[in-house]
Parts: sequence; C-alpha cells; structure tokens
Amino acid sequence: MKQVLTACAAIAAAGCLLGFADGHGHDGHGAGKKFADSFHGQIPDMNVWMEAGQPGLAHEFLKVFVGTWDTEMKMQMAPDAPPVVTSGRSVVRSIMDGRFIQEDYTSDFMGQPFQGMSITGYDNNKKQFVATWIDNFSTGVYTMYGSINPEGNMMTMVGNMDEPMTGEVGKAVLSTHEIIDEDTHRMRSYDVLYGEKKLQFEITYRRAEGSNRGE
Repeated sequence: MKQVLTACAAIAAAGCLLGFADGHGHDGHGAGKKFADSFHGQIPDMNVWMEAGQPGLAHEFLKVFVGTWDTEMKMQMAPDAPPVVTSGRSVVRSIMDGRFIQEDYTSDFMGQPFQGMSITGYDNNKKQFVATWIDNFSTGVYTMYGSINPEGNMMTMVGNMDEPMTGEVGKAVLSTHEIIDEDTHRMRSYDVLYGEKKLQFEITYRRAEGSNRGE
C-alpha cells in the first residue's frame, strides 16, 4: 500500500510540473515564451553590423604609431639596481583596411634574441581600445583594454598577465602610451597588483631615419 501511495504522489508531482511546463496556472512561463519568440524572431540587420565594423576617428588616431622606430627599453630588474637598457627596432603597419595596427618588435634581452608582436585596435561595440601581445619568451597571450585621455596624447591600457617567477596568475598590470610628438612616443608598464603602481619597464620609440609618418 505504501508503495502505491508513493507512486501516486510521484505521478501527481509530475503532473504539477507538466502543468507548469505547458504554461497552465503559471503566467511567468507564458511571458517567457513570448519573449523567447520575440527574441528569436528578430531579423538580423546587416546594416547595423556593417556600420559597427567601419573604422572611425579612433582608428585614425592609431596611425600615429605607424612607421619604423628605433627603440630604447629600460627595465628595472631590482629596486636597488640600475635599469637594464637595451635597444631594438619596431615596425608598425596598418592592417585590415585601417581597423588595426600590427607591431613587430625585435631586440636583444640579456643576450637572447627577443621577438614580440602586438595587434591594437578600437572596438566600436565595447567603445574601448583593445590590444594583444605575444612573444618568443612566453606561451601566453596578453590582452589589454583601455581609453585615451581628454588631451588626446595618452592611451592607458589595463589587463592581466601570468608571472612564472612568482607563480601569480592573472596579475593586474597597467600600461601607458604617451605621444611626446609625431616622431617620439613612450610606453610604460606598471605592476598594480599591490596598490601603488610600480614601474616595471619603459620603451621610448623614436622614428627611424627615412620612416615616413603614417606610412
């Protein structure tokens, strides 16, 4: 008898659930179904998509970084030690019909050849500058987001990186890109994980001889 009652209770419970599932006795489901039908019934407007993909003033601004640059990097390896100074070369070109810029960076670091590549753009949907970085010293992909100051001469980016030496994963970092003039700009990278930002390194870019602006 007990088993029969248990089975009846289970059937009744299932019936209640089915009643809710088909919308009987529960107005919330009916509203949800109407919303789902409306959402999935929308016809994509390709004009909106195409407009969102057009380069604008922000992409025009990025062309200030285009060219061939002689670089000088200063890295602070220890608080009480002088910075390590290395020279290099950066070649920046416009890609994807002006939507992005690509930097190819080469130098020597501690006696080893160093190669890095970045892609920087402006995401019209996010209303933010976006950048990625990879190099031959790491297997990670470094991603940053940021904006420009009201004066139009400083781009600030924030992101996360993994630090193999300390085991930190997703460490917050900040970088600034200051336009000193049309032929000089400076990038600084800061560690911001522990409150006060701490300068890790800086790279000064000087336009190489024979490199045209916005080439």
